[in-house]
Amino acid sequence: MEASDSIVELSHESMRPDLNEASRAPDNIKGQLHYRDVDELDSGMQKVQQLDVLDKDIEKYRAEFVKAANTAPKCSDIPAQVVAYVDRIMAMARENRTGVFKASQILEYIFDAFAYGEFASRDTFDLSHQCVRTLMEHDEMLKRVVGERYKANMENAEKLMEDCFTKLALAYKEAEDDLERQRLRAEKDHAKLSEEALQELAKQAVEIIATEKEELTSIEAHCTQDIASIEEGLCQLQQHMDRARVDYTREEKNKLEELERNKKRQRELEEELRMLKARENQLKDEVAEGKELQHKVDEALACSRENMHEWKESIAELQNKTITSLKIMNLMSECTQAIMTDALMRKQLGMKKLNKLKVDALLALRDVVLATSIEHMAGVDDCKMNLDQIKSSVQQKEAEKMKAAQTGFARKVNDLTRDLEDYNKDRLMYEKKRDMHSRELETFMAKLESIDNEIAALCPQLVLDSPQGRFTRFKQAKDQAFVKLGGVLDYSSVSH
Repeated sequence: MEASDSIVELSHESMRPDLNEASRAPDNIKGQLHYRDVDELDSGMQKVQQLDVLDKDIEKYRAEFVKAANTAPKCSDIPAQVVAYVDRIMAMARENRTGVFKASQILEYIFDAFAYGEFASRDTFDLSHQCVRTLMEHDEMLKRVVGERYKANMENAEKLMEDCFTKLALAYKEAEDDLERQRLRAEKDHAKLSEEALQELAKQAVEIIATEKEELTSIEAHCTQDIASIEEGLCQLQQHMDRARVDYTREEKNKLEELERNKKRQRELEEELRMLKARENQLKDEVAEGKELQHKVDEALACSRENMHEWKESIAELQNKTITSLKIMNLMSECTQAIMTDALMRKQLGMKKLNKLKVDALLALRDVVLATSIEHMAGVDDCKMNLDQIKSSVQQKEAEKMKAAQTGFARKVNDLTRDLEDYNKDRLMYEKKRDMHSRELETFMAKLESIDNEIAALCPQLVLDSPQGRFTRFKQAKDQAFVKLGGVLDYSSVSH
C-alpha cells in the first residue's frame, strides 16, 4: 500500500491527445488547402467580387448598344443581340453579387469592331453612272452624223462630229470621277477599320476571353478541391473524436467502479482507510479533471467546426462568384463572336460591293475610251480614204492638164492648175487630221490597255470586246446606214 504514496502526479491534459488534435485541426486542414490564408482567399475574391466603380462601366456600353439598336437598319439585329447579352450578364452578376469589370474591359476592347459593323450596315454608297448616260447621248449624236453625211450636209456633219468628241470628253471625265469616288470610298472604309486589323482584333479578343476563362476555371477547381478537403478533414476529425470519446467513457466507467470498490474496501479494511481515502480523492480529482478536459475537447471541436464552417462559406462564396464569372465569360465569348462575325461579314460584303462598283466604273470608263478610240480609228480611216481619192484625182487631173497643154488649151490648163492647188490644200488638211487622229488613237489605246489590265485583275472571268472588233461593227453599221437604213446608224458604244 505504501507504493501508492509514490504515485506521480501527471498532467491529464497531456494524456488526452484528442484535445490537441481538435485544437490543431483547423491549421492542419488549412495547410492542405490552396486557399490556406486570408490573403490568398482575398486574392481570388478580388478576381470576381463586385467593384462598384469599375462595374458601372458596362452601363455606359449598354447605353451605346441600346442607342445603336434603336437606330439600326432592318438588315442588322446585332445591336439588339448585344443588348440582350449585356442584360443577361448584368442580371446574372447582380443575382450572385459578382463583378463584371472584366466583361466591361472586353466590350471596350471590341467596341471598335462593333462600331465598324454598324457603319458598314448603314453604307449606301453607289456610283453615279452619269458617264453611261452621256455615252448613250454620244451614240445618238453619232447616228445624226451619219445621217447628215448621207444627206451630204458636210458642214453639219463636221459640227456634230466636234460635239461627239465633246460628249466623249465629258463622259471620260464623269467615268474618272466615279472611279475616284470609288477609290476614296475604299480608302475611307480601310481607314475606318482594315480587314487585317479586324481579324487581329477578333483573334486577340478570343485570346483574352480564353485566358480569363482559364484563370476562372483554375479558381473554381481550387475552390471545389478545398471544400472537399475541408469536409474530409472535418469528417476525419469527427471520427477521431468519436473514438477518443469511447475510450474516455470506458476509462471513466472503470474509475467509477474502482471508486466503489475502494469505498467498500474502506469499510472492510480500516487500516487501509488513509491510503484508500487518498486514492479516493485522487480518483475524484482525475474524474473531475477528465470532465473538464472533455469539456475543453468539446469546446475545441465546436470552435474548429465554427472556424472551418466560416472558412468553408468564404471559399464557397468565392466558388459561386467564380462560376458566375465563368458564365459571364462564356456569354462574352458568344457576344464577341457575334460582333466579330458580323463585322467581318460586313467588311467582306463591303469590299465585294466596292470591287463590283469599281468594275462597273472601269467598264463605263472603258466604253468612253473605246468609243473615243473608235472615233479616232474612223477619223484615220476616213482621212486615208480621202487621201487615196485625192491622189487618184490628182493623177487624173495632171494627165488631163498634160493633154490640154499638148493641145494648147490654155483655159483648161489654168482651171486644172487651180483644181490641183485645191486638191493639194485638201491633201495637207487631211494629212494633218490623220496625224492628229493617230496621236490621239495611240494615247487612248494605252489608256484602254491599262483599264483592261485593271478589270482583269478585279474580274478575270469577264470577257471584253476588242477595239478592232468594235471598230469592225462600227464600220459595218455605218456602211449599212448608207446602204439600207437611209442614213440612221444602228450602233451602240455601251457594252452589253
